[in-house]
Amino acid sequence: MGSFKIRIFLKKLFNSKFQINSKDQSNNNDYKVEERKNIPKKYKIKLVTSYDENFSEIGDKTSKTLKNYAEKFDYTFEKVDQMNLQRPYAWNKIQILLNEMKNSNYDYILWIDADAYFNRYDIDIAEEIEKDKNIYLVKHYCEVHKGSYYDNTKLVILRINTGVLMMKCCKDNEEFLKKVWDKEEYINHDWWEQAAIMDIFGFKSELNGNLNDNKGNSSYSKDLKFISNQWNSIPSNYDLSMEKQNPCIVHLAGMTIKNRIEYLKNKLK
Repeated sequence: MGSFKIRIFLKKLFNSKFQINSKDQSNNNDYKVEERKNIPKKYKIKLVTSYDENFSEIGDKTSKTLKNYAEKFDYTFEKVDQMNLQRPYAWNKIQILLNEMKNSNYDYILWIDADAYFNRYDIDIAEEIEKDKNIYLVKHYCEVHKGSYYDNTKLVILRINTGVLMMKCCKDNEEFLKKVWDKEEYINHDWWEQAAIMDIFGFKSELNGNLNDNKGNSSYSKDLKFISNQWNSIPSNYDLSMEKQNPCIVHLAGMTIKNRIEYLKNKLK
């Protein structure tokens, strides 16, 4: 082989080796992208809560965890002041959510009751989002208790809980919230706005006494996704197992204010 051909051969060999190295580097980058495939799309999410002076000893503690979670995932958090609604305080949730949807530029609003707190910070709630779902709630299978049509029985029944409620900011949800607000028969119900939402979604058996009327069939069912109980774990007679599994959000529903305060003193030091 002549010297000229040898130089051509070596040049081709060098270029080939250089291309292999470049490809290897590209593969390394591809591998990094591959590792991130399961990371949820970045959404603009706002965490919201509200409480008055009667709940401040509880809300001041729990809201710190909401703020920490928002900072962890680069979300926004706001404690919204009470609105003058001429209704029980729980109904603030509906008007606050409606106002946030109308006046903000967020993709989703995540409402968290003032007696709920983040127990861990390593899971992004955006992992629960699906493009064809607008409303995200937790359901529990529980023994009925005060407020139920079946009070003082041992019946176990499916019940949704609105203490943690994530909603997509869209016109359909604005209309849904207006419909909840218009359910005036539940203004003074023991479960307030939750009873109205149960009615709209078709979980009515605890509201009307008909055990067959709890199938969740309504025009809004297609928009609803039930998310993992780890996002709304209630440490009570029916949900202690979830608390032992280290849930993301613990919700102190059904407790007296005194018991909530004592519980938080032990958990949020």
